[in-house]
Amino acid sequence: MWSYHSRMTLIQNNSHLAIAALLSLALVSVTGHPQCLDFRAPFKPDAPLIFCSDYSHVGCCSSKDDDRLNEEYDYIASQVNQSEWGGCSRMIKEILCQKCSPYAAHIYDAEGTSKARQFPGLCSAFCHTFYAQCRNLMRFLNPRLASKQLLASAERFCEKLSLRDVDYCYPDLLTNPMLQRNLQPAGQVPGNASGCLCLEHVKRSLANPLWARHAGDGSGRLFVAEQKGRVHIYNTRSKRWNRFCFLDLSKQVAVSNRAMDERGFLGLAFHPSYATNGRFFVYYSVKTRGDEPVPPELQDAEFSVDTKIRISELRVSLEDPDRADHKSEQVLLEVLQPYHNHNGGELMFGVDGYLYIFIGDGGGGGDPLDAGQNRSTFLGKVLRIDVDFTDSIKPYVIPPDNPFIGQDGVRPEIYAYGVRNIWRCGMDRGDRKTGEFRGRILCGDVGQDQYEEIDLLKKGANYGWNSREGFECYNKETCGSIGPEELPVYAYSHTIGKSVTGGVFYRGCENPALDGQYIYGDYMSSRLFSLNESGGKWTNKDVSLCGPQLCQGGLVGHIDEYIMSFGEDEEGEIYMLTSYSSKSGTCDGKLYKIVDPVTRGDPVHCETDSTLKARVRLPLKWRVRKAPASHTSSSPQDGNRTLDDTRDEEQKRYRLSIHEKSRRRKRRQRKRRKQKMSAASSRCATREDKTETHTFATISDETPPNKTLKSNTSVICKTSKKKPRKRLKSSAQKKEKSARRRKRRRQRLLKKIRKERKRNGRRKKFKKLRNKMLKGEEEICGCL
Repeated sequence: MWSYHSRMTLIQNNSHLAIAALLSLALVSVTGHPQCLDFRAPFKPDAPLIFCSDYSHVGCCSSKDDDRLNEEYDYIASQVNQSEWGGCSRMIKEILCQKCSPYAAHIYDAEGTSKARQFPGLCSAFCHTFYAQCRNLMRFLNPRLASKQLLASAERFCEKLSLRDVDYCYPDLLTNPMLQRNLQPAGQVPGNASGCLCLEHVKRSLANPLWARHAGDGSGRLFVAEQKGRVHIYNTRSKRWNRFCFLDLSKQVAVSNRAMDERGFLGLAFHPSYATNGRFFVYYSVKTRGDEPVPPELQDAEFSVDTKIRISELRVSLEDPDRADHKSEQVLLEVLQPYHNHNGGELMFGVDGYLYIFIGDGGGGGDPLDAGQNRSTFLGKVLRIDVDFTDSIKPYVIPPDNPFIGQDGVRPEIYAYGVRNIWRCGMDRGDRKTGEFRGRILCGDVGQDQYEEIDLLKKGANYGWNSREGFECYNKETCGSIGPEELPVYAYSHTIGKSVTGGVFYRGCENPALDGQYIYGDYMSSRLFSLNESGGKWTNKDVSLCGPQLCQGGLVGHIDEYIMSFGEDEEGEIYMLTSYSSKSGTCDGKLYKIVDPVTRGDPVHCETDSTLKARVRLPLKWRVRKAPASHTSSSPQDGNRTLDDTRDEEQKRYRLSIHEKSRRRKRRQRKRRKQKMSAASSRCATREDKTETHTFATISDETPPNKTLKSNTSVICKTSKKKPRKRLKSSAQKKEKSARRRKRRRQRLLKKIRKERKRNGRRKKFKKLRNKMLKGEEEICGCL
């Protein structure tokens, strides 16, 4: 993944990038760029604007913003005399609608200042006209500008409303050819001609983050994994991080604090039905026990195998959807690693519902074991298995359409081969409207010493390693003689970058100019690229960061960190994970969200309620049953079995949330209290010597004395009159009574404490967790 690289190469490459960025920045700064008050790009509203109709084609207002401005306009009109309003209505509307202008950030002088002004900048002629006719209405538009001193003269008033950059004053900017050139014709969004992007800080202080994906369960959670084995949860709707880890395998994961160590927690994949079954799968490195059998291809190797990769299944906790059940781990398969590098690490489900596993060639320079072309080993392969079924030997079965089933000496799990060290893949969701291209998978395969390549995953494909690297021959003895090869869709030389980091397809809403593009990068040079397919041909494009001129309002326009990975949230927005040191024990990693500063989707159309608390349904336990005969077993023995989602009555309690359990518990308590009161009333009716009985209904004459009353009789019991209190004669009696009183008070307090503890079953667990945290046995997830 990161072999044969040096920090010096990164610095040299970044120096060239810095020069290019300065040149592009100089070109951008010559002409103004459209920008809204939130420092984001203008957009084309999905619904036409009624009030500020001039900005229906492109602007900074959604239909909701337009309605609010219309309400403000109507309020001002209702407070002003009609004689005064007639000559000012047009100008008031124009001033209010400047918040919708595609140059709103410039009109309100928000760029380069800590806080935007509250009134748009007006050109001199328009300002003097407004002062002459409508200065009395300033108290409605901005009371701070309606002081007597400021309204005393037109010169003082217009000087206050002027801009430092007169090119952006209203209304002259509407006829400024330099500014209007940046806006597209009606019906189009301003294009990002340079293609540059900005980054939005989401999280700092991560320990070498390598993976970020969503669970597809509708919760809006983004799961972020660190190399040492910790998985964080970030809610993209509420913008909050969970304090505790979703998963922590740091005690099991084999990784060192050495820079660029390629082992560790490398991948995670959620089952397509995770919302109902709670199953997910992990890919990580572990130490070998020392007594494990060595496969034939590694028996003659002159080294000791001490590391292996493990693919395991886990389940979410039945009590907390934000915590995994560590005790539920079931190992699917393990592969011995002859070297500490080229561990692969990608894990994902395809649209066919099968699990795809991307394994490296085992490490070493030039594939010394020839694992890439050896189909009897898992090294250097892409595997595809069915985890919804199992047999008597393996916890999975082989999909019936795998390409190498039944071939002698070939592992039936293999889906494609001839890869070196695939590091991150992206699966296309397809076009948002038509679904076109859904399911295609592009992967970044790290090269040896000449080329980095991007491969399109195909069934049964041979990607050529170690015979070919990129488009060129690597092993001249075997190049061209290994049968049909699947060439990469794109490859670049090591003069551009030295370690590709595979990316993701953008199918979100916020950045429409990126739709359908495959965004990826290079680990060493920190460069970004995009691939786009048109007519079966792939076109690659360099993507630079826009710099401080466009990346404002908290956006970042420059990085000097290693690009570790890319991620995708549930809405289709994409993220980039970086690290400055590339060490698993150093908390200098960051999570960025990728933002296009020039084009944007309608926020009303893209927004998701940040207060939405989608309940993640808790999973049920599954039972084993016979599998359909259509599935091919990976073992000739016994029939296949499957995990059944049949719901037992005893399992229904796991579907109840904590709040539902609490409500049921309270209902049971109320029912018990009513039963106790009813029983007490019945007992009271029979105790005639100590109580007085009053009935609100007719008592039957046939009721025997000292017997329970009928159910249609209401009874109220009163105790007999209290006897006068005896005076205590001695101090000893007073002390004894005081002691009895304290004892009763203490008993009542203990009873109340026991009741509270019983009511809240989580209190004891929280206390244990707090004690563990204080002792250092369990800590808050993340770097302190």
